Amino acid sequence: FQNDWELAIPMSKVDQAFQFVVQHSINDGLHFPLIGVFLRFAPAEDKALLAHSTSVGAFSPNEGVVFMEFPTPTPLGFPNDAQARIDGPFLELVNTLITEYSARPHWGKNAPHAFLKQNEVNAYGANLDKFKAIALELDPDGMFANDFFKQLGF
Repeated sequence: FQNDWELAIPMSKVDQAFQFVVQHSINDGLHFPLIGVFLRFAPAEDKALLAHSTSVGAFSPNEGVVFMEFPTPTPLGFPNDAQARIDGPFLELVNTLITEYSARPHWGKNAPHAFLKQNEVNAYGANLDKFKAIALELDPDGMFANDFFKQLGF
């Protein structure tokens, strides 16, 4: 069992971000699973309001975006404190990539705290308010809202 993290990082910050990942791995003994880290590339575009590669904020239109994806172990039956020791360095890594290097988590692959962290840094600017207005217009009673959606302020 595993968790699959994915973050979009603007090309203008990717060198510094990857240097941080290397230092964090060395300093904190962070080990990525044997399958490794996947890197994909695409341009930032304005085709969606909240795509993790949307060209808003630190993501300039048509600037390159690097998608950094890595699985982490999520073993069954571990006590919470043991799982917290496994997750802790990865959570710290993700939080720092979001706050210091403008990374954005993939909406379907990450834990709620990553999205709360990106909201703290206003990663989507006015796009988030536009999305909230559309969601309210289409679902005024919140019939399709779940706990995660509500936690993000929708």
